[in-house]
Amino acid sequence: MGFMDEQRARIDGDPVRIVFPEGEDARIVAAAVRIAEEGFADPVLVGSTEQVEAAAQEAGVDLGPVEIVDIAPHKVDAYAAAYSLETGFPEMAAKVLMRKPLGFGAAMVWYGDADAMVAGAINPTGTVIQNCRQIIGMEEGIATPSSFMVMGTPHYRGEEGNAVVFADPGV
Repeated sequence: MGFMDEQRARIDGDPVRIVFPEGEDARIVAAAVRIAEEGFADPVLVGSTEQVEAAAQEAGVDLGPVEIVDIAPHKVDAYAAAYSLETGFPEMAAKVLMRKPLGFGAAMVWYGDADAMVAGAINPTGTVIQNCRQIIGMEEGIATPSSFMVMGTPHYRGEEGNAVVFADPGV
């Protein structure tokens, strides 16, 4: 059994909602569609419907049940007001952060509209971490961010379906 088969077997209960703030990129759209098709999670692509659909066409995939969320002013206002009330961060500054895809995606996680966020294909790692630290914050007792990525490695040193994990590749 390969790595992905093992992960698929571990999934139980309701799938998590993962927000992809770089949802107008064809690679991200293709990955989100695959994640949805394989039942790993319920992906949410942030971006204009028109641009996400164009990226899907470029990637040669059908969006199917993948959700698209455009950065709506009323949602930014609600996120910023709640964030400001809870943290004391100035509401106008919060709106500036949350009008951008990374900030909006982080706000979705912070506000409970998504369980996790995946980014870094377009944006530098430092920018992703900065937005997440500022809006979502760090778990109590954790002072240093960390990351990892998993790469499928067909025919790499062994049987099909194996994967390699790279820890802190961008941190």
